[in-house]
Amino acid sequence: MTTVSERDEIAQALDALRGSAAHQTEISCLGSEIRRAASAGASWHQIVEAIGVDRTEAWEQLRQDVGSAIERNALSSEALSEAEAMEIAVAEVKAVRAERAQRKTRPRRRSGLSI
Repeated sequence: MTTVSERDEIAQALDALRGSAAHQTEISCLGSEIRRAASAGASWHQIVEAIGVDRTEAWEQLRQDVGSAIERNALSSEALSEAEAMEIAVAEVKAVRAERAQRKTRPRRRSGLSI
């Protein structure tokens, strides 16, 4: 069950995203607002609805932006050894897995409908 404060945090993050989206032409400019909404617990559906695009369009643009950012980072990090790069990659995978595990332990909202 989502608490009132969690719902308020999600609502505030989505409102900020809507406001920013009204002034931006590219989704890539909304990165910090998207991360804030996601961190607050907003679903991908809520996020793309706030931006005003469909899920496929948002995913395609964000996927390309992330890929480009990774490539730029890799090219600029020539001083990074392969062992250091592997250590960073493993740490990132562990962080993602921990976040997913945490999401699974959160109670899910029920719609109140019974079948």
